[in-house]
Amino acid sequence: MKDWYANFIEDGMITLPQKLLSHYKQLGLNETELVLCLSLYSFKQANVPFPTLEEISERMTISSNQCSMHMRSLIQRNIIMIEEAVSEDGRFMERYTLKPLWELLYQLDVRTIEMEKKQKQLEESKDVYSMFEQEFGRALSPIELEMIGNWLDEDDHTVPFIKAALREAVISSKLNFRYIDRILLEWKKKGYTSLEQIQAHSEKFRRAQQQRASFSTTNEEIKRPTAPIYNWLEANE
Repeated sequence: MKDWYANFIEDGMITLPQKLLSHYKQLGLNETELVLCLSLYSFKQANVPFPTLEEISERMTISSNQCSMHMRSLIQRNIIMIEEAVSEDGRFMERYTLKPLWELLYQLDVRTIEMEKKQKQLEESKDVYSMFEQEFGRALSPIELEMIGNWLDEDDHTVPFIKAALREAVISSKLNFRYIDRILLEWKKKGYTSLEQIQAHSEKFRRAQQQRASFSTTNEEIKRPTAPIYNWLEANE
């Protein structure tokens, strides 16, 4: 038993991408083609880069003729490829490569991420429209809906930035689309890319407003005419 297990370990193991097993159907592979690709990968790991059809079919439940048919199909669909290489002793040789398969798997992963990103953006954009209607207390007009759409699609303003601009308008008691548009334009001109930068800018702006208001109030108090102080000592004289 120990010898069998030792031989089992010596034969080596192969590591496969989990995404290949879970997404091979989306790559256009059936179960036979999947096992065929895995067999080629296994042969490569065993330093047999160009196995014969007979060697491949011996591992499977298909004949060499069926194996040939599947191999041609995989090559025509650009899932596997035969490439030329140079052996260690300098001889030219041919070998199977699964690079096209890994490229397809990568592209599938990229498309999946992009679809998830678009779905998230769609959900966030719906939330933006709802947030505007809630703050305005009414349904948005077609022009207002188009304006929000332009912010998202043409001006490339992010959903968090649009929400932040809406909050700024609410805090400033200037709840209108032109004011929000100016806020977004100002942030874009300044090159802000994070909500932290926006928050710092808003806090600085409010401090400046408070200082101006305080200075204005102080000046008014200085300029305001005051009633003359009655001098009781002089009056008694």
